[in-house]
Amino acid sequence: MKSPRAYLIEQVIANIIINFSIAYFIAKATLAALEFIPLQAPQGAPLAPNMAGDLLVGSFLTGLLITLILSKLTQWQLRHEKIDNSTVQLEGWIKLLPASIMKRALLMGVFATLVLAFPSIIILSILGVQQVASQDYIAFHAVYAGIMGGGLAYIASKRALIDVELKTQ
Repeated sequence: MKSPRAYLIEQVIANIIINFSIAYFIAKATLAALEFIPLQAPQGAPLAPNMAGDLLVGSFLTGLLITLILSKLTQWQLRHEKIDNSTVQLEGWIKLLPASIMKRALLMGVFATLVLAFPSIIILSILGVQQVASQDYIAFHAVYAGIMGGGLAYIASKRALIDVELKTQ
């Protein structure tokens, strides 16, 4: 039986690798043919590839999906006694997340968008970045997705461990 700490470390590492890989291969498949990726979509073409849209939408979907998947995965592992959550405590800011998995997933998507993606776009804009070479953006996006995925995996898994503990009390 795994300790909660070992489980959380496992989820963070796995999600860094998974999210990096997914982001890299999707970006490589969809953006490699372009020479440059603009920060914002061109006028009149809101669906054209651009960094801002990619980061905002990708961050929301990543937060939503990681929370949904890891909440269910954690619950399954707890039901099958693969994790010992007897020492897990409801403390800190994690207790502020909603008890409903769907509400929590939506909140995590909004969190990833507003706290991670939006500031990244503002920083790029302040630095005067108007466009980036496609290969550079693909690498940046993969690293961003990996780091974001690891952080969101920690939050989602930790809260799911607490959820199950609360249901057994």
